[in-house]
Amino acid sequence: MKKFIIFVSFVFLSVFLIHADDDYASLFGDSTADETSGTTDTVTQEETKTYDFKFEIYGDHQFSFHIPVIKDHMDFAGNIKAPAFGNDLGIGIEYKQLKVTGNVAIDFLLNDWSAWYNVIKIRPLENYIQWSPWKFTLSTGLQNYSWGLADGLNPTDNINPRDFSTGAESEKLSVLSADVKFYPVDFFSMEVVYVPFEQNDIFPKDALNELPAELFYGKSMTGSSVIMPKNAKYIDMAFNPAFFVLGGKTNFFFRGIDFSFSYLYDVDPNWTPEITLDRYAIVPNIMYFYRVDQITLYRNRIHRFGTDIKANVDRFGMWLELCYSMSDDYLMNSYKLRNHKLSWVTGFDFNAGPDDLFYFNFQFLGEYIPGYDDKFYKDYKDGQPESTKIDDKSYMEEYYYRALTDNLGGYSEGMNLGGTINFKFNILNNLLTPSFTASYVVPLLYDYD
Repeated sequence: MKKFIIFVSFVFLSVFLIHADDDYASLFGDSTADETSGTTDTVTQEETKTYDFKFEIYGDHQFSFHIPVIKDHMDFAGNIKAPAFGNDLGIGIEYKQLKVTGNVAIDFLLNDWSAWYNVIKIRPLENYIQWSPWKFTLSTGLQNYSWGLADGLNPTDNINPRDFSTGAESEKLSVLSADVKFYPVDFFSMEVVYVPFEQNDIFPKDALNELPAELFYGKSMTGSSVIMPKNAKYIDMAFNPAFFVLGGKTNFFFRGIDFSFSYLYDVDPNWTPEITLDRYAIVPNIMYFYRVDQITLYRNRIHRFGTDIKANVDRFGMWLELCYSMSDDYLMNSYKLRNHKLSWVTGFDFNAGPDDLFYFNFQFLGEYIPGYDDKFYKDYKDGQPESTKIDDKSYMEEYYYRALTDNLGGYSEGMNLGGTINFKFNILNNLLTPSFTASYVVPLLYDYD
């Protein structure tokens, strides 16, 4: 079924920044004094001492209000549309080569006053310790990573889990990890990241609840359904050391152009089904069919190969970012695993006006799934198996896997093409930033039947 996804939002953000960048080491320094001797005015040279200790307190506070545009959902229910007052608070301590960062978010959602915990949301942000000896930077703790050179939409940025319940722009969740960066020369750097155990993304819907209960039903002789329990479960891979994440990235910096190459041994954020069938007797000793006895959802391994390039020409910035995500089905010939996926973003931006007050950004984005299964409804009329083959185990197994595997991974078409524009300008010395963002995505190569 052909789908068009249109997302248009007009957001006015009133951002009040409280940022203390003072070097508190000065509180411990010697005061300067002018010394005079006798009747001769002699001023000693001011003695300045440099201290390696730095302490700062900072915060970012913003109020967001989203206007609903869908006719049947003109309300403010849910996290996506909730008017919110967000507060990100933090402290930073630096001493010579050591740095300690602590951050917490305290958000107020103003759409559900039934209980205090629906209004106040407290969660940790980045909290880590960093050591920078010689040409290395080593850090460990809860960290955020920003791989990719595109603006906001980064196919190669896959280390952090994400909260998809917050809207079209998912929110990054800090991940417990260790990171090593090496800067041997000015034009080259490399990075290695290790996440000891995978942490789950947050989705607005529960995958188990979305599984059709009818898959587990039996059938009577008249063809009516026999209701049976929905036997489905997760294999919880969160905080399991066997499901670590390991990645590396090389960066090259030249005048007017930067580019990088990356690899990530990752865990698919979406679920893959493992299906167990049961031969159910419609008429004992005469008529049988294979129904789903149990579905176990697990997260499969995925290999991500990425590259990006960004160039600046005058006031214009241009970029291209690609990521090829490869499942363990290397030849893409198994219906039990999802096929590979190529994702890309390319675009440009520029500033204009006095003091570059106006900003404009355009990006062209897309995804392509080679060998996407777009013949399900052609092979199974009305999405149902042939009545003469329901007692064929291999036939029914393929039917169930083809019905679930791609859908659980968000694969509903073989290609998506789209574009986004963003326009904003600063007024009142950056205290108020009105902005307009619009995106349009067209699905292609889907199951037209």
